[in-house]
Amino acid sequence: MGVELLATSCRAGTTAETVYRRLGFAEYGRLPGGIKEAWGRVFDEVLLYKVLAQGSGQEVTR
Repeated sequence: MGVELLATSCRAGTTAETVYRRLGFAEYGRLPGGIKEAWGRVFDEVLLYKVLAQGSGQEVTR
């Protein structure tokens, strides 16, 4: 067991979004107006993930 997936988010349309995509992160959602700067500007928040390792194919039971 270990870390199998990374998740992050960033402001839409930024260099950070481009870098994450180039590193293999995929978008799984977008929150319109999800980031608001202190001085009032509002931006979409892009939610991204990257699978690091494939699991064993077995479901985890809790």
